[in-house]
Amino acid sequence: MGTDQIMRQIRRYESRIESLQKEIRELEQDNEELELLAGKYRNLQSSFEAHQSERKNALSVLEHASNMNSVSGYCRGMHSLLNGSEFSGAYNGISESISKIRKKQRQAEEEISICRSQINAYSTEINQLECAYQKAVQAEA
Repeated sequence: MGTDQIMRQIRRYESRIESLQKEIRELEQDNEELELLAGKYRNLQSSFEAHQSERKNALSVLEHASNMNSVSGYCRGMHSLLNGSEFSGAYNGISESISKIRKKQRQAEEEISICRSQINAYSTEINQLECAYQKAVQAEA
């Protein structure tokens, strides 16, 4: 391989490395945004739990304070609402969203790892080509 060919190949690898570095920056930025989103969902979940706990405590106080039939019927209905499938569905929906975000983060991390491996491989190729270039220059002299 001649020196011109070697230099063209080195430039191609350098260009690929630049593209991969750009992709890594974009993936890292995506990951940062996903982490912020996950934090918002965790805060929402914590707030949801806290409000739910407050409602349950208030209901418990009401249950203990009154033995009237109309109040006990209300309490049964509220107890079902606070502990039933509606609460579970909402809470699980938040948990599922957090899980999906984590999955996307793991995928981005895997892609970053692949990009870094490719960069290392291209760097190795560049080093080998630079050695070949030096030998070719010496041979031409």
